[in-house]
Amino acid sequence: ACSEGCASVGLILAILVQSANSVFWSGGDTAQKEVARAAHEELSQDGEGDIIAWYYTFIRWQSEKRPDKRTKWAIDHYLNNKTLKIVHSSFLEMQKTIKSRGGMFWKKGDSKLPRPSDASPALIYRLTMRMMASNIGLKLKGNQYLTFGGIEADPKEEAQTWGPARQDDDMHPRWVVFRSLFATRTTYMTAVSPFEME
Repeated sequence: ACSEGCASVGLILAILVQSANSVFWSGGDTAQKEVARAAHEELSQDGEGDIIAWYYTFIRWQSEKRPDKRTKWAIDHYLNNKTLKIVHSSFLEMQKTIKSRGGMFWKKGDSKLPRPSDASPALIYRLTMRMMASNIGLKLKGNQYLTFGGIEADPKEEAQTWGPARQDDDMHPRWVVFRSLFATRTTYMTAVSPFEME
């Protein structure tokens, strides 16, 4: 991220993908889950995927300057406010540490894109790919993907920010990047985002 002049963007992404919980709240009964899903789809970036949606949702949440406004915005959009607060405080703490130990490194690393809100989806994909190169899946058939570790996995139901066109099995993207795998009777990928191999 620093080599691309966007250290802040890279740091936010790293914290988001390593956070224990999604920024999207998914609790409640079936009716609440449907309302939450609709709210989350509104926050997605034209079906770009979970990681992109998480990033822009965090940036939007962060733009509310007062804590009570942030909390209200999170509740109104069915977000996990606790996760957003953890990401925010982790970002500030890590940014402060990096600045105090390598101020020139941070200044140069944030030279091209000092405002994380200016990050494009393409930049976010590039940085995510560099951080998570081993968390890539290639489509096999239907909604099955083969990971670089040789594991067959399905996108978790939570991959809700792909947009309606990609919910159909035949429309699933050829390549995806994901945060983690978990297994029940089936192995699932979490925080799935489609991307194009160049």
